[in-house]
Amino acid sequence: MFVRKIARIIGAEGNIQEEILEYGLKQMLLSLLNFVTTMVLGIVFGCVYEGCIFILAYAILRSFAGGYHAKASLRCYFASVFLISIFFALMKVMNNRTGLLLTADAVSIVMVFALAPIEAVNKPLDKEERLVYRRRTRQILFIEVCLIIAGIREIHSL
Repeated sequence: MFVRKIARIIGAEGNIQEEILEYGLKQMLLSLLNFVTTMVLGIVFGCVYEGCIFILAYAILRSFAGGYHAKASLRCYFASVFLISIFFALMKVMNNRTGLLLTADAVSIVMVFALAPIEAVNKPLDKEERLVYRRRTRQILFIEVCLIIAGIREIHSL
């Protein structure tokens, strides 16, 4: 495969284990594919700006909060596409309905606050890691909530 060839070339030059390099390259390509897909869906739904904000906030929060882990990369990709499509559809339905947006945000925030971090089967967390990830998740959540409030205030002051 294409990624394996690149991993061999880079690995031979830098003495890096090919499997680790191949995994990292696959993850990087999947992240790029998710970003491109988000932008395409943003264009389709007319929400490119919102898509950029969503993918940035989601990626930062997800790295500490954890969440659903699919057994296959393709399944993960389609789950992400489904989630992003729902987000964009809700943005269209709730357009200019601040109360509905705030309610959806509040439910999401409470769920993340209460449940995070969610462990991966392949990467269980010990007690200290759970505490660290929970604290970081809540810090990120706090910053994102502040940005949501600032954004709403800015929109309503226009």
